[in-house]
Amino acid sequence: MRVFKSAALVCGWIGLAYLVWVSIMPIGSRPHLFDEVPDISRLLGWFAITLAFAIAYPRSLGRVLLAMSVAIVMLEAVQYLEVTRHGRIHDAVVKVAGAAVAVVLTLGCLAVARKRAPVQEPS
Repeated sequence: MRVFKSAALVCGWIGLAYLVWVSIMPIGSRPHLFDEVPDISRLLGWFAITLAFAIAYPRSLGRVLLAMSVAIVMLEAVQYLEVTRHGRIHDAVVKVAGAAVAVVLTLGCLAVARKRAPVQEPS
């Protein structure tokens, strides 16, 4: 289990670095995954990164969500420094929603795992 959490942590940091890079690069250089509905790529990107951190830190889910939310708001604000970019509240809300869904999903999985865990009798 420790290796799984470590792998999730590495994936989370690599993913976060990638999203930071993509968020501050000029709009023409940015990859376009779902051009028809860009909110899907925003939501899924932050969902995946937050899920990785939630797996790595299952006892700190509130902090994970807070850290991701702060990162999202900061990245939207930093976009004003790039001429071709624009930070928008709508984009931030969609990204925070993706992060929140990841935390809620993790909470649900943890609750199911606790119910399925065998009850240990006192020795």
